[in-house]
Amino acid sequence: MKIAAITQDQLIIKDGVPAPIALIGGFRMERGEWAVHFDTDLGIGQIEYLDSRSNQMLTITDYEAHYAWLVAKHAEFIEWQKQQELEQAAQQEQAQQ
Repeated sequence: MKIAAITQDQLIIKDGVPAPIALIGGFRMERGEWAVHFDTDLGIGQIEYLDSRSNQMLTITDYEAHYAWLVAKHAEFIEWQKQQELEQAAQQEQAQQ
């Protein structure tokens, strides 16, 4: 799995599927991260910061400890999106009756 999260854009991308998290309340990263990228197949990634710190390599241990929650947040958005589509379809069906 490949996952990327861009804090200022409030966007999480998992395996190429974008989730604009701002639509469901957003997310925060508390250590000044601008973006986090991780590839679970390779077990490596990197952190980009908002300030002048250099990018930092991300290991599987650090990812699991600090960023694994991004997968659940992405899934939360996908579920919300499905519900929105179902509600919209129901509304369209009612309007046609």
